[in-house]
Amino acid sequence: MKNSQAQIIVAVILFALPLTSRAALIPTLGGQLLYDTDLNITWLANANLAASIYPESPVHSAGTMRYDLAQSWITNLNAIDYLGYHDWRLPTTLQPDVTCQYLSSYGNNCSGSEMGHLFYKELGGVAGQSIQTTHNANYNLFKNLQPFVYWSSTGYRVEPYYGFEHAWYFGFGDGYQSTIRMPNELYALAVRSGPVAVVPVPGTGLLLGSGLLGLTCFKRRRLQPR
Repeated sequence: MKNSQAQIIVAVILFALPLTSRAALIPTLGGQLLYDTDLNITWLANANLAASIYPESPVHSAGTMRYDLAQSWITNLNAIDYLGYHDWRLPTTLQPDVTCQYLSSYGNNCSGSEMGHLFYKELGGVAGQSIQTTHNANYNLFKNLQPFVYWSSTGYRVEPYYGFEHAWYFGFGDGYQSTIRMPNELYALAVRSGPVAVVPVPGTGLLLGSGLLGLTCFKRRRLQPR
């Protein structure tokens, strides 16, 4: 029943949003989750949760970790059904991404990846500038968003030059996307596909209420005999 209600709520939001904007971040679960109506994904609002859950080794006290530990951190979130969900993952990187500054998904302006889309489209980030200094109001929906590099789940193998597997990353300090060796320690941001079965917090209430009222009136008119 909750999932059906969530689908109706999301449908109303998506129907009404083009009247005001193409995309939005919808806070849910008291602002702990942020639903991206454009990509149909839900971000964890705490962009450095690992620092508070795992304040000691093997995760660095700042919240940074190696790629394998980032994947283990995601596995642990799913094992405890964090916030009621067990399908958390690291963000993905589109390959190739024609929006990028350089071929093969490198450089600035990479809005095709999930983190790139978040930086440039949802948060109003600008290439070469830190998200802390240049952003829109959506930036305040996140907490602990670090102006540094975050792991993508998308791997990239470089052989035989270095002997290590690489993975894609995105930098919220400058909007740059590239690859890095997995033994390096980066931040990790959790995301899941689809919406959540929670009514949006106030702020979208007026939009949601008018949309549901319209659907109700439409249904009643259809039920009236002619």
